[in-house]
Amino acid sequence: MSNNKCKIYALVSSEDTSQIRYIGKTIKSFKQRLACHLCTALKYKLKNYRCNWIRKVYADGFKVEIILIGEVLGDGRKEEIAFIQYAKEEGWKLTNNTNGGEGQLGRIVSSKTRKKKSIKMKKYFKFFKNREKARVAAFNRTPMSAADREKTRNAHRSPEARRKISLTQLNVWKSPKYKKRMGIIRNNRPPDSIETLERKRIAQNRPEIKLKKSIAIKAAWQRKKSNLISY
Repeated sequence: MSNNKCKIYALVSSEDTSQIRYIGKTIKSFKQRLACHLCTALKYKLKNYRCNWIRKVYADGFKVEIILIGEVLGDGRKEEIAFIQYAKEEGWKLTNNTNGGEGQLGRIVSSKTRKKKSIKMKKYFKFFKNREKARVAAFNRTPMSAADREKTRNAHRSPEARRKISLTQLNVWKSPKYKKRMGIIRNNRPPDSIETLERKRIAQNRPEIKLKKSIAIKAAWQRKKSNLISY
């Protein structure tokens, strides 16, 4: 288990702090997490149950506050799910769209909703001003700590994670529509400049890259041999 601590928190209105309306988890500071919630609701006007509630709180002249429920070791997924389940069983009026954990568990998004979101995002990023705002926000984003980067990297290295990623990619490439779209993109892609080609050549000739390629090729041949033997 990871030694990192995760905070389980609740959002309440300053009108009545005993009424918990949202339960979440975070490894960020409460100031940062609350700012994210307020930004999506008040600045970007996101439309969901939680954001609608936040806007109503401020329209009524009150503020949204964040309070600590508890700190746990690890990523806090199981604890968040347990708290949300308990709250729903007790009849609390939570604004959570999901059952917790991964953030999407229990949420069913219709194709109509996905299409509406896609159109809205395309319209938003059509303007240079909005693209520039997103670029600046990404540039000024608080960088991940070394421990968090290592945790994310190791999560993708596990055999189970690699198997899931592989199956997803295989299913995507089986789609004729996706193959056709990728073919159009490749055919319309401008050729690399001389400088870009030189950078690629230098990168491919680095000793560590050559070693990785060699190991991958040998492993692939070993798998192929074992499959032939099994037949």
